[in-house]
Amino acid sequence: MSYQVLARKWRPHSFDDLVGQDHVRQALTNSLVTGRLHHAYLFTGTRGVGKTTIARLLAKALNCEQGVSAEPCGQCSACTEIDDGRFMDLLEIDAASRTKVDDTRDLLENVQYAPTRGRFKVYLIDEVHMFSKSSFNALLKTLEEPPEHVKFLLATTDPQKIPVTILSRCLQFNLRQMPADVIEKQLVKITREEGLETEPEALQLLARSASGSMRDGLSLLDQAIAFSGSSLTLAETASMLGAVDHGQVVEMLMALHRGDANGLLSQVDQLAARVPDYSAILEELLSMLHALSVRQQVEDAPVQVEVPSEQLAQMVAMIPAEELQLYYQLGLHGRRDLPLAPTPRIGLEMALLRMLAFQPERGPVTAEFKATDGEAPAVPAMPGGAAAKQEAPSTPVSAAADTPIVPEPSSSDSVPTSPEPPQQSSTSALPDDQQPAYSTAPVDSAPVFESESPAAFVEDRVEETMPETREGPPSVSQPPVATGYEQPVRGDSEAGRAAGLPDWSQLAYALSLTGLAQQLAAQLALVEVTDHEYRFTLDATHRAVLSRSAQSRLEQALQNYLGRSVNVNIDVVRNVGETPAKERQRIEQQRLDEATRKLEEDPTVKALAGAFGAQLEPDSIEPLSPE
Repeated sequence: MSYQVLARKWRPHSFDDLVGQDHVRQALTNSLVTGRLHHAYLFTGTRGVGKTTIARLLAKALNCEQGVSAEPCGQCSACTEIDDGRFMDLLEIDAASRTKVDDTRDLLENVQYAPTRGRFKVYLIDEVHMFSKSSFNALLKTLEEPPEHVKFLLATTDPQKIPVTILSRCLQFNLRQMPADVIEKQLVKITREEGLETEPEALQLLARSASGSMRDGLSLLDQAIAFSGSSLTLAETASMLGAVDHGQVVEMLMALHRGDANGLLSQVDQLAARVPDYSAILEELLSMLHALSVRQQVEDAPVQVEVPSEQLAQMVAMIPAEELQLYYQLGLHGRRDLPLAPTPRIGLEMALLRMLAFQPERGPVTAEFKATDGEAPAVPAMPGGAAAKQEAPSTPVSAAADTPIVPEPSSSDSVPTSPEPPQQSSTSALPDDQQPAYSTAPVDSAPVFESESPAAFVEDRVEETMPETREGPPSVSQPPVATGYEQPVRGDSEAGRAAGLPDWSQLAYALSLTGLAQQLAAQLALVEVTDHEYRFTLDATHRAVLSRSAQSRLEQALQNYLGRSVNVNIDVVRNVGETPAKERQRIEQQRLDEATRKLEEDPTVKALAGAFGAQLEPDSIEPLSPE
């Protein structure tokens, strides 16, 4: 006896055997039970989800010799002939091979005749979207008002190509893709009935590889049986499919996190020896990143990766959330650009190296800016010029912005020395032309305290930062760097000095933090300092910047700066005092108000306004940058 493939042998013979399409089964069985039968049905969905199978089951239910029923007997001659594909009154038509209008007319010539054996003459037209426009037009009238003994069952994978005039004449059922667990349960049932020895992981891999198609899952099972015999193992199944080893994907991700380029490329070599589909490697890496990101937010959330829970938990705790998001975004771009690369492997390696190159800093990093030809390197122009620097109001002004705007960093051959604390020296203030640049954030009424340390401000998106020297004069003289900013306007600091608190607004930017840790430091208000603890408050509106990794990086940077072990405690409250970000916002708003005032008082502007009725556009005003 010839072998029958599993996809045909295990095709459902009743509605009870149908899996994965409960919404369609319920609608059809209710129609059969109540006798409310339509004359035309349209089944849509991707390959292998049961369109033709459901159409045949419906034809069997309509023509069973026991009567129209949702549970055909399966034993009568009509049921057995339909199962064998030789029932005379079930006409299965392949629309892809009969696209011409003449074929459709020949088909419809026999519609008026009564069925030969069955109760209904059933026309099952597969891939109906392949019909030509003329064929659809020829079918319209008959499809709308067919004889009582005729039923039309249409199936298609592309309903968008079917005219709306056809769609409006049919009951349409959209068949969904099969979930992987549904396919896996069916594979377990079939392998048990076939007497096969299988590893559960192998069947899980086959179910995922089926991509929502039950027929693809059964075809892959046939292929796996032919490849490995009667015993299916995970190793042989993965080798047959060319699947990516999740363990190697984990090693690749950890090499990325460590910044180990050699280990990263070594993992690519090992994967390339087994997996010719480089896009699949990126897909598995993206799936791993998704699983880790989900677990960071919801600890017990289900994930679709085959990694031990202990190992997954370690990775969740080890890799910061912002790093996972960056890798995921760069991986998506790399997958999109993979066909454009000279070779797929080059595209994969460049995507991974791009993740490595743009990896966020995880601690204080310093780098010297070296000048050429004895001159200081170019400094990005900062908002604010001489006009804004001459006169600055000392009264704080409220601001409207809610997010800090981090300026570009200034750089030079050497860096100003860190002044001594106020109680040891009265010359701790930096010169006006070397004052740090400030960004913007909301202002509050809490006081700002005097500083004990200088500020070395860094830009969030630039990896290089200015080095700091805490003792002694600079080793190399440097020309003054004009920043366009004057000495920050301080609030009432008597309470701060009385409490012995340092100026957190300057200290926060002397720590050379980057990324989320810098944003966290800018939104904190210092409330208490002891020998071993710095206690802060964080406004509840900025709760998103608080994470375990950011707080750990802040604590480490503060310890490195102070030269002793300290703990950082952060309390989330409402309406905190003035923070570094709020101070920057206040200074920026003062400069903007001063620039606006000077423009309004400028004689040329007044003359233009009087002669032509000109008006200033407030949104277009920016403080001048230094020359």
